[in-house]
Amino acid sequence: MTMDWTVHPAAPRDTLSAGRPPGPDGPVESSDRIRELFTDPTLVPARWLFPPGAVVDILFGVRGCDGAEVRLRHDLSCEPGVWHEIPAQRVPEDVAPRHPALQQGDAAYHVRLQGPAREGAMRYQVGTVSPSGVVTWMPQARLLVFARSPWRSDMVGAAAMAMEGGRKVSGPVPRTTMTPGPTDWRRRLFYSLMLDRFARDARAAPEHSFVRHDPSSLFASHGGTLAGARDRLDYLAALGVGAVILSPVYVNDPDGYHGYHPLSLYTVDPRLGTMADLRTLVREAHKRDIAVVLDVVVNHMAPSLVWSRGADGAMNATFRYVTGDLDTPLFLPEDFRDPAFFHPPPPDGDAAADGDGSDDGDGDGLVGVPLFGFLDDWRTEMPDVRAMLIAHLKYWIAQTDIDGFRLDAVRHVDLDFWTTAIRDVSAYARAIGKTGFLTLGEHAGEDPAAVGVYSKQAGFSGMIDYPLFYRLTRAVVHRAAPLDTLRRYWRDDVWCYRDSRYNLGFIDNQDTSRFLHAWGRRFGDRDTARAALAAALAVLVLGPGLAAVYYGTEQEFSGECGTWIDADGDAHPHDAYVREDMFPNPDCAWVHGPLNTPAFPPYDTDTPTFRTIAHLAAARRRTPAVYAGNRYAALPWEPDILAWFMVPEDDTAEAVLVLVDLLGIGPWAGAPVDPVDLARDLPQPHARRIVCGASAGDARLLVSLGDGVACERDEGGRLRFRLGRHGVAMVGFSASGPGLGLVA
Repeated sequence: MTMDWTVHPAAPRDTLSAGRPPGPDGPVESSDRIRELFTDPTLVPARWLFPPGAVVDILFGVRGCDGAEVRLRHDLSCEPGVWHEIPAQRVPEDVAPRHPALQQGDAAYHVRLQGPAREGAMRYQVGTVSPSGVVTWMPQARLLVFARSPWRSDMVGAAAMAMEGGRKVSGPVPRTTMTPGPTDWRRRLFYSLMLDRFARDARAAPEHSFVRHDPSSLFASHGGTLAGARDRLDYLAALGVGAVILSPVYVNDPDGYHGYHPLSLYTVDPRLGTMADLRTLVREAHKRDIAVVLDVVVNHMAPSLVWSRGADGAMNATFRYVTGDLDTPLFLPEDFRDPAFFHPPPPDGDAAADGDGSDDGDGDGLVGVPLFGFLDDWRTEMPDVRAMLIAHLKYWIAQTDIDGFRLDAVRHVDLDFWTTAIRDVSAYARAIGKTGFLTLGEHAGEDPAAVGVYSKQAGFSGMIDYPLFYRLTRAVVHRAAPLDTLRRYWRDDVWCYRDSRYNLGFIDNQDTSRFLHAWGRRFGDRDTARAALAAALAVLVLGPGLAAVYYGTEQEFSGECGTWIDADGDAHPHDAYVREDMFPNPDCAWVHGPLNTPAFPPYDTDTPTFRTIAHLAAARRRTPAVYAGNRYAALPWEPDILAWFMVPEDDTAEAVLVLVDLLGIGPWAGAPVDPVDLARDLPQPHARRIVCGASAGDARLLVSLGDGVACERDEGGRLRFRLGRHGVAMVGFSASGPGLGLVA
């Protein structure tokens, strides 16, 4: 808001000063002496987003100046900690409008700040200098964000792009060059990372954010950035990564270091960088043939509303910010700052109020209630809300050239929304040239039928494969189910999905204990646990589905996602130990001991598990049967060994046999098998080729993990396979096939 008032400058002091450190330089100013006009959404600090180069007017009241000079100091994210002070100008009462927040005895003051020419952020504090020179500052620094991003939904743009299926395809005009995106998603190893914990850079300004920054606290920002992730792309390329999943980049509330408490649907959080930094990361990733998938949130916003029940029983809400909770800024877009756009919480005592993701059904009990009981839940059934959220997804594609979305909390949003959203976003991506755009839905249920409903009806490219994760955990970690649990899932339940080969498998993520934690606790020695981890990774990477590695797995992170019991006996789930820092940060600790105690130097490319993952990624990338094939069960007479054929859809490519000692029963020597029996259930011409190749002595190891792995042929032409404990083998049967030679 630009004010054109006649102003009288305060008594002159020395020229602008710079370089004072953050925090008060003397007594903290009384919180009720500086009166901010936070009830006016058109004024700072209620309005906090401006275009670069904007002139920002700040109006506030001060009580009882008593001859003190009123001043304001500010610093920029490009020069964090370099504070500049300027005198505030008093607004005469006969000129200034009387703002309702100003009380009798308050004097009105005005400061005009010039915003930076480039995207970034600015902090400011109001304070006074007494006649004796004592400086005091208000307790809290306010944040202004300068970005070329919308603050209203109608600023996103909706240009007509094409017609598809009789529908008009519209959306924002791309702001960067669009690339088609991969056509070979199944060939790529995925790598999921949390930006705040992955990599820092020297130019970061983590304090310039609403998110609290404290590297010693597990609940605060630790300083990872987009530029830091960009600088580690060669590290990811060395690991064999073909697609990276970035955690959400939205401006977040004070507790949202992870990115899942959005305050602005259109703006990159300044602590992570700028939209230009995200574009640069995408562009540099593409140069290395690494696709970029962005995690996005449509179910909810940061907890900004306070709900109460009126005398008539109706639920009413007001914004926390308006009630004086200034740690929770008003969210964007501005035109949706209305409680009517959000679901009220359920009645007290309703179990669904927790929304904790424990429901394994179809999700009906989780739709329309606040996630975890406190996040503001969008009314996605409302046409205006639906249109705004879908347009915001298109906005991120247009701005950055990303190659796909990981869509968070799918089962907490009504299925009809997703049916429209996936159709419209996919059509928009195709219209602007991104023909390979990927959509991965996160439905955290265990029942394949429930997850599959979202896959088939909404049309996601694939789903995050929680049903597979739960079965792996039950069979392998807890030993509470036989391996047939996995075999049945791959044989019977894959038909629940639109195309299960595009489901993203994982063994650990930001919400689950590290797989290595369970193995380390069971075996007590790192070598055995490491071999077990390699076997579990092989099940994912050498199968037909997409496979994801969670950051730190390659460095053998082994944290537990557990529960803390406080002094009153109350349980508090925590995930701190599965969100450790890749960069050095030894000062972070909690009740269960220190975090960030790595087994290897940061970003070590020579750890045993790093090498194993790189070997497996190379095998997937080079073997058509794996990245473009289908799974067929093998060796059904060996109940304690997982064995399957990967048979390519291309009849000219070679089929391969994969064997994994997932339970660690080895050393194992299978019963001799006639090649005809081995290939009996396979389609032609692959069955014939396997029989001929095995009979001619052409069977060979393409991948070998662990000791004692072998493929032998006896005098009668029968094959015998051997695995060491937690061993892995991939066998080819053609003399003309590729000799991968991947042995670890």
